[in-house]
Amino acid sequence: MLERAFKSLQAQTLGFEHIEWVVVVHNSSEESIKSIHAMTQAYPNVSVYMLRDTYKTVAAPRNHGLERATGTYIGFLDQDDWFESDCYEKALRHIRETEADIVAFQIQSVSADDGVQTVPPFTLLDQTKEVIVMERETWDSRLFMHIMGLGVWSKIYKREFLNKHLLQFDKGVHFCDDALFNIDCFDKAKRIAFLPQLVGYNYFLHSNSTVQNINKTPDEVVRYAEGFAETFERGIGNGLYMPGVIWGYLCYMSAILLASAKLTMRERKAVYTLLSPYLKAEQMDTEYAQKSYGNDGKIMRRFPNIVIGYPLITHSLVFLMKMLKVDIAGRLKKNQRY
Repeated sequence: MLERAFKSLQAQTLGFEHIEWVVVVHNSSEESIKSIHAMTQAYPNVSVYMLRDTYKTVAAPRNHGLERATGTYIGFLDQDDWFESDCYEKALRHIRETEADIVAFQIQSVSADDGVQTVPPFTLLDQTKEVIVMERETWDSRLFMHIMGLGVWSKIYKREFLNKHLLQFDKGVHFCDDALFNIDCFDKAKRIAFLPQLVGYNYFLHSNSTVQNINKTPDEVVRYAEGFAETFERGIGNGLYMPGVIWGYLCYMSAILLASAKLTMRERKAVYTLLSPYLKAEQMDTEYAQKSYGNDGKIMRRFPNIVIGYPLITHSLVFLMKMLKVDIAGRLKKNQRY
């Protein structure tokens, strides 16, 4: 899959020779390392680093790459994803013209089973504009959080901006390291440019993905809940409008709780303790939920209250479904959109 990512950089209309690619090989086999060296050794603008540590998240290799990058701008590319060929040329042109700290663009999901899943249009925005510039002092936080998302793949950052504010990924959290990173970036950025017409990144969905696999170990489930709680607190503390993020993540946790048959009541209660305070968070109003998430908005307002709010009932339901041999994980996976 890395070859596809590599080819997408080589195909950039900006010119591959103008791109510094820092590849961090994290806790991989010697065979994988050799194949990556063989693929990239002919290119002087590609640097490959090996990183072996005890961390199981992408925060550590991302920080490793940030510390070694020398380019003016920073972007992120996961090994199984790829950029559209005009992404960097257009994004860099706009970040320079607007003098923004961050430029963001659209992504599309590509499923191994269902093909391309285009991103629904942001109905709260003027889609006819090529670029929308948001100033930190005047932006609408509710609209802003809906637009931006918390993934790093759909953004390019000024390296000078990241270094000035010592912005890095938190290696101590699971799943939410990119969300926490962006929450901190949004807090420090003075200007952000958004490109509603540019679909620049392809996010590949497959069952082995850390995010897409909702069958978690008991320890992973609790650590995810800890990461979610930290994300919610950081965002609220920074004055960002968080209901959309909170309810989306709570829905994701609800799916995990229903799919994880090995969880004991101890872990379910631990998740309840960590996340139940956010079940009281401001509900998205019906119009906003409908515009932001379509029909899923209705589900997002009810699902977590039942699954997270009543751990004993959830535990009993999962046990019953296991006895009846009902594949909850498979059904949830098929319909998962958050």
